[in-house]
Parts: sequence; structure tokens; C-alpha cells
Amino acid sequence: MRTMTEWRDIPGYKYPYRISSEGVVQQFVRGKWKDLSVRLERGVRAEVRLRRMDGKQVHRGVFRLLDEYFRGGYARKRGLKISPKNGVKTDCTLDNMTYKTQAEIGRKSRSRSAKKPVLRYDKHGNATIYGSVIEAARKNGLSASSLDRRLYGGVLNPRGYRWEVLR
Repeated sequence: MRTMTEWRDIPGYKYPYRISSEGVVQQFVRGKWKDLSVRLERGVRAEVRLRRMDGKQVHRGVFRLLDEYFRGGYARKRGLKISPKNGVKTDCTLDNMTYKTQAEIGRKSRSRSAKKPVLRYDKHGNATIYGSVIEAARKNGLSASSLDRRLYGGVLNPRGYRWEVLR
């Protein structure tokens, strides 16, 4: 566990930015450092907005910034993904980082509901039951990951269906 908060500069942007080991990103404005707001992008990752030299905004993941400026780009160099150890995506600290391969992440997400029955409700409340996520996705013209997002990520279905996994 860290006792002192460390700060590292984030070079290459229009304004001076820095990041702490606790995941706080700041911008130097009018003679003082101001905390930037962190937002959860599509429920997937915590990110901040920075300004490039040409003035355009770019979104950067806080875990990616931590990895780049505190661990020398370990994940980028090895083709790994970064995720929180405790599962809380907004808890972006150096101590809460863990590295995974894309295959490890994919296995975890598919194992949640791949073999459980799925219910689909239409606009009128009529239910259709499917034996698995894969079967439901195939019969409704979706990918399994797209249906998984509708089941767990809160993504609305443009056709008006509501999805539910039977426990």
C-alpha cells in the first residue's frame, strides 16, 4: 500500500496535465492545478478528456495513463488489457490495477450466461424463451457479445425487446 501520492507529468498535450498514483488527473489552469472529472465511458472504462496540440479533445483511459506514466507502458508493450482488481471500474489507483489477456476477459464474460436460458419480451409483453445466449443471438440476428451487452450492460434494444437471463 502506498503512503505518499506520487505525481507524473503527461507531456504532449496543449495544456500541462499530470496524473497521481491515486488516479487523479489534473490540468494547470490560471496558476493552479485543477482536478479533471472522470467519466465512465459506455460502462466499460473510466476516462478523462485532454486537449491535443491542435485543440481537439481526446479521451484517455485513466488506467492506461497510470500504466504509461508509472509502469512504462507495460500493458501496451505486451498486448495486455488493464482492469481493476476489485472490479470497480471507477476505482482507478495504481494499487488496483491488474493485467489480463483479451482471451481471459472473453472467457469471463461468456461464462456468465452462455448456457443459461434467456427470455425475450416484445413491446406487448409476449415472452419467447431460448436455451442459451448463443441460440437467442443467432435467432435474432445479433452477435453473442451484442446480446450480452443488452443483458448486462443496460444497452437498449432498438427493436423494443427486453432481455432477461433465467437463473
